Amino acid sequence: MPTSFSRNVTLFWRQRSRRERVLLALMTLLLAAVAAMQLVWQPLLATERRLEQSVQVRQAQLLWLQSLAREASGLRERSPQPVLAAAELLPLLRQGAADAGLALDQATLVAEGEHGVALQGKVAFDDWLRCAAILSERYHLRLTTFHVEADAVPGRVTLRAVFVHGGAAA
Repeated sequence: MPTSFSRNVTLFWRQRSRRERVLLALMTLLLAAVAAMQLVWQPLLATERRLEQSVQVRQAQLLWLQSLAREASGLRERSPQPVLAAAELLPLLRQGAADAGLALDQATLVAEGEHGVALQGKVAFDDWLRCAAILSERYHLRLTTFHVEADAVPGRVTLRAVFVHGGAAA
């Protein structure tokens, strides 16, 4: 037994000419296609974009982890170096400062505890950064603490930095 709605739709359909029926059918198909695009296709495209971004992030993380793994295996293969005392670090710091072009005319090197050496005074900031990198890379010195303040002279800073060798504590 047909409902009143289906009877009304059937009656409406029969009252239309053949041309109107074709037009209504085409508009219904077009509306269904647009609805499918909005309800299905657009969310799928958005999900695909999110997943592509996630893959890029994961690939970058993978490259980073692989570089860390290579570094760790290289460290395992290297024989452990004995921790140097503060007196032995002083010449290394002087040599590293000279290699980096860091002028120590307004700075001093002072033993800090049993294994640490403090570099303190006024230095050129760019030279200080270069020196810290060279000391870490070439001499295996680790910066444990530092405090930097801007100086009245542009490009210069007042610095206090403590270095140790290997896994030592200052």
